[in-house]
Order: sequence, then structure tokens, then C-alpha cells
Amino acid sequence: MPATRSATNRTAESKKTTVDTKPHKVTYSGHVPRNFSLPETHGISLKVLRDAIPEHCFKRSVITSFSYVVQDLAIASALWYFAYSVLDGGSVAGTDSWMVANGVPAPARWAVWAAWQFVLGCVLTGVWVIAHECGHHAFSDYALLDNIVGWVLHSALLVPYFSWQISHGRHHHHTNHMTKDQVFVPHTRSETGLPPAKDQPVATEEPQYFNNDKEFMAYPAEDDTLLGGSPLGRLLGVLLMWILGWPAYIIYNAAGQDYGRWTSHFHPSSAIFEPKQWLKVILSDIGVFITIGALAFWCANQGFDVVFRYYFVPYLWVNFWLVTITYLQHSDSRIPHYREGEWNFLRGALCTVDRDFGLLNHVFHRITDTHVAHHCFSTMPHYNAGEATEHLKKILEPAGQYYYDNTPVVTSVWRIFQRCRFVEDEGDILFWKR
Repeated sequence: MPATRSATNRTAESKKTTVDTKPHKVTYSGHVPRNFSLPETHGISLKVLRDAIPEHCFKRSVITSFSYVVQDLAIASALWYFAYSVLDGGSVAGTDSWMVANGVPAPARWAVWAAWQFVLGCVLTGVWVIAHECGHHAFSDYALLDNIVGWVLHSALLVPYFSWQISHGRHHHHTNHMTKDQVFVPHTRSETGLPPAKDQPVATEEPQYFNNDKEFMAYPAEDDTLLGGSPLGRLLGVLLMWILGWPAYIIYNAAGQDYGRWTSHFHPSSAIFEPKQWLKVILSDIGVFITIGALAFWCANQGFDVVFRYYFVPYLWVNFWLVTITYLQHSDSRIPHYREGEWNFLRGALCTVDRDFGLLNHVFHRITDTHVAHHCFSTMPHYNAGEATEHLKKILEPAGQYYYDNTPVVTSVWRIFQRCRFVEDEGDILFWKR
């Protein structure tokens, strides 16, 4: 089990942008992309990237940040009012709804409710992203204000604010580190129960390519009956991730590091926390329990079906987007995971894929298509990340260090579930295998 390390040590390591440059043997494993290289080989450093971004991009404005809070909450309130006054006709019991009174068929009524819940879920995901900004101290220059706003917004969405802030900070400090990252940590061959690796070429020092493969090393796929490798098995896996992925992660650290014992964002003695963070975890729990109490009171007064329509289904959409966004940003066959000795902060930060979600990029406050900039400079406010990304691309794209994908979301998730199944037990720089 990895030892818990002090915040000071983690911060110091996060600022490290180079590794030992003395000649040494580096072993690669997995389907190594043909054009893979390390940022240092192109003279890229965190300072180079920082200097490329105009200073005003790092400025945080209380007024601008609050304008996004007001915007999102106003839209959400308007949607709730529309549902109450039109879809439910001013009676949340739904007996005198406008649609019923005008003879709208039941399937059409269900479709309208489903569309409304989807839209509200997207808007509330934007609220979630703003609270996430607060956790990074990207909302304002005042840490106390950031934490108050973040605690209120995240608690309302059943997120333990400080607890998640701590684990998410560790994710940022150790992105794609095999033993220190916190989310979507790859399973190794032995952990999945697969048999030993088949006889096949192993890349050392520099990636090598076989059978004229144009993109990846031509390793054969593993037995497709394993790891839920059948199409049905993959479909079930995707559905479980979308429905249960987020609550499973915060309740018992699913897809996180294996600490050998129960680890939860609600338990102050979990391995992801230090003793001095006990009070923050308790405050996080209190915020979530207040929301649960309010929802219980709502159920008692107006019925579970009302809470289900107005809160629970949109909440499931928020969970869907959180898991999907995070999964797509850090799971891709083009980007590696590193073991100790080859990892550093910059290498990890650049193991990030900017994804195009179309209109939802703006609804989600650009967390989707400016995530590389966010991982390099997480205190930068979201409303400046688009401009910063354009400056970063001028350096990263020519060096092959910028990863971008505009494939439709569902297609991307399905493709990654097929290609990114496990990594080998050996190697310093690990690429996904299937």
C-alpha cells in the first residue's frame, strides 16, 4: 500500500518538471504510438508553457466568476419553474398538467420530461464545474470565498467538497502516475487475472514497429472472452460506469488506487487523507447530509416521484457527464502511464486529451476542450482557458505533445473501452493494451 505523504512533499513534487536526463535504459510496454516522444526532447518545460500565455489569462475576477454562478442558477431556476408551471401545470402532483389538459399522448409527455431532465442535468454539470474551479482556487483570489462557494454548490449536488478537493488535488499532482494517481488507474495484466504475456516483441529504449503498423506496435489482442471483452460485456461495463461510476468512486474509491482497505471520500481515516484533514472531511460529510435531509423533507411533503423527476434524474445526468468527461480526458490509447522514476509533473499534465463536446463545451465552461491548459495551470479561471489553450497549442502541436479528439462522445467511450483494457506488469512507460 503506498504510504500517505505530506501535502508539502506532494506540492514540491508537483513543481518538478524534469527527470534525470543521464543516459539510462527506459522500457516501454503496450501498443506504443509511432510518433510518441517525451516533452523534454522538444525543449518543452512548464516555464516555457507558462511564458507563452499572456499574464491576463491568470487573473481571477470575483465579478466574472460570480456571473457564471448567477447565469447557471438562473437557467436552472427557469427550467424548474417551467416544469412546475407548464409540465406540471402548477401542481407537482401532475394531475392538471398543461400537456394532459391539451391531450398530449403519454409517450410524448415522457419524451418532453426526458428532454427537460437532460437539459437541466447539463446545466447542473456546469454548476458542478464552477464548484470544481473553487476547489482549485481558480474562482477568486480569496481562498475562504472559494471554499464557501464550492462547499455550497458541491454539497447541493451531493459531492463531499473538501474530500473530493483533496483527492482531486492528488490526481492533478500525480496525473497518470501508476501508483499515485487517483482516478481511472489502469489494471495491470496480473490484476485482471490474464495469463502471462504471449511471446511478442518488447520495445526497449525506443519504440519499435512491426508488420508495417502505421500507428501502433502490432501486438495481438488478448483473448476477447476475457475482461468482459465481448460486445455485450463492454456494453454492460459502459452502462455500469455511466450509472454507478461517480457514486462508486466517492463511496468506496472504485477505479482509484488500491490501498488494501476500504477507502471512501466520506471516511476521515481513509488512506487518501492525512490526519490533519479530518475536519475537512467531516465538513464535507455535513454538507452532503444537509442536502440528503432536504431531499428527505421534500419527499415527505410532495412524494418521491416529484423528487425523482425534479432532482434525481437530472442528478444522474450530472453523474453521467462527470464520469464521461474524466474518463475521456485521461484514457486514450495515445497517452501513456508512467511508473516511478519516469514520471514528472509535466509529463503527467500532458497526458490529457482535449475533447470537443460541441455546444456543451460552453455549457460545461470549457472543462472539456481546454483540459490540457487546466492540468498545466489549474488555478487559471475557466473563462481564460480558451485563449490560453491557443497559445499552448502553438508550442505543443508542432512537437506532437497536444492531444485532441472531436469524435462523438459515445463513439469515443466505446472505442476506449475496446482499446484501453489493461497495461503490462513490466515497463517504465506503459501504453494500453486490449
